Amino acid sequence: MTTFEFSLKFSVPEGGVDRQVERLGEAGCADALIGVGRPGRIALNFDREADSAFAAVAGAVSEVRAAIPEARLIEVERPPRWTPGYSKAFMGWLRQESLIESEAPVALRHRPPRRLVPDAALPPRRLVPDAALPPTSM
Repeated sequence: MTTFEFSLKFSVPEGGVDRQVERLGEAGCADALIGVGRPGRIALNFDREADSAFAAVAGAVSEVRAAIPEARLIEVERPPRWTPGYSKAFMGWLRQESLIESEAPVALRHRPPRRLVPDAALPPRRLVPDAALPPTSM
């Protein structure tokens, strides 16, 4: 099995965020980092092991919908190995499973592959020139 990295964003009913996050964990989304910064939205960043990218994303969507039936998928940040044929098949699967309406917009975005160069190998970045820093007193 391969580990796939991807993100899902859902529109959810406002309120009860703690309970929604708890239900997501119970439904099998323990391999996701959950973001709840915007009212009425939940974002999940997954590192999921599966046989294919499609299986990883489809399984995650099913688990979220099982945990929060009112959740509406609004964006998928696809894993790097997502082939063009997966997008069409995935949208068809979403409609077949009644997870989206036939005309509901779902953004499919590409996630670039992870940078393989360790941060230590990159040159240091200076955000503020030394002359702009106030003198330190010791």
